[in-house]
Amino acid sequence: MLAKLDLPLPEKWKAFAEGFVKVTYKPEDFTIIHNKSACTRLLVTTETRLLIDDTGNDLSGYYFGHNDYVVRSLGKTPEELRATLDAVLVTSGLVGVKIELLSTLDYTAPIVPPKKISNPKHRARMFQLNLDNDGSTPWSDNWSAVLRVPTKDDVFVVIQGFKATEYKTVCGADFFKHYEEDKKLAKAFDVSLPAVYGYKTTEKKPVLAENCEGTHYLAWRKIFIQDLLTPENIALIALYWQARPTGDAYDMQLPDKKRRTKLAEELGNTHPLVELCNAATIANDKLPSTEQHIHDLALRAGLSWAKSTVFAQVEALKTRYPLLRRAGFRELWGASSYYEDGDAAKAIRKDWADYVRLCDERIARETASLNNVVQLKSVP
Repeated sequence: MLAKLDLPLPEKWKAFAEGFVKVTYKPEDFTIIHNKSACTRLLVTTETRLLIDDTGNDLSGYYFGHNDYVVRSLGKTPEELRATLDAVLVTSGLVGVKIELLSTLDYTAPIVPPKKISNPKHRARMFQLNLDNDGSTPWSDNWSAVLRVPTKDDVFVVIQGFKATEYKTVCGADFFKHYEEDKKLAKAFDVSLPAVYGYKTTEKKPVLAENCEGTHYLAWRKIFIQDLLTPENIALIALYWQARPTGDAYDMQLPDKKRRTKLAEELGNTHPLVELCNAATIANDKLPSTEQHIHDLALRAGLSWAKSTVFAQVEALKTRYPLLRRAGFRELWGASSYYEDGDAAKAIRKDWADYVRLCDERIARETASLNNVVQLKSVP
């Protein structure tokens, strides 16, 4: 109070007027901690408090006031620490400073952030594709780290960020798309897929496909299709296109039994158009119920509709009956919605049948005329 009033103080009290008092203690006895740091000077006020640590807790779990000091010892019990502290306070002229136990304060255990554990996959260099995964994110879930010696029979891709580098599409997802396609084909034709390995490449440790042991997946896919082209499967492909003489134009459906019968009544069972429809019906009945895989194999192998035998047959018929190239074959059997069993429908079918017969008669006359010319030329 005298210092605040700027009144002269006795010499022995001047140190207290400065606010801080030096505490002389040995580090092996204890340490005074203030604001997370060891200190040897105390700010002496009526609020100054020395807290003897009898808990060993992390100090960040307490709320301390500006005038709180923690006294901590590594080897002394709280009782021994209190005795040593009292002696030091006497020596330092601080008798009367408030002393309490740290355990009397409320404590909240500090939140310890979980230790970041690095994914061991990021340290691995070789992986195996998880057969049951469908290429969903995170990309690392699609691969399992493996330790093995590569062989010449391996099938592999080079991966960066767990994505195949040879696929330039967004996120390299086409690799998984291709694998799903191959997996479906393998299942349909009852064959097994090989394990697919991924070799990790980075800027610091680049990996080139040409330096890897085995066959790259892109090259293996072609071999896979060729292996599926057995005589039996090639026959299935031919049967598939025979059952669909309109190719991939699914709107050009074949006639049902009723319409097929009416077409035969007009043209006869041995007419090429009727035979085409009958052959398609027989082929369709022979196909397995899950026929999509036959179509997929045909397109993967380049055995498209345009390369089939039946395609040549259809093109020949379009040349023979030119109007069919423009109107479509289904006009013959009445696949259009306006075809019914009424007189108008019968008349339209008869008109088409008459057109077909006229074309047949023209071709027969031209053929007979050509044969006569050949015969005349052959007479000496």
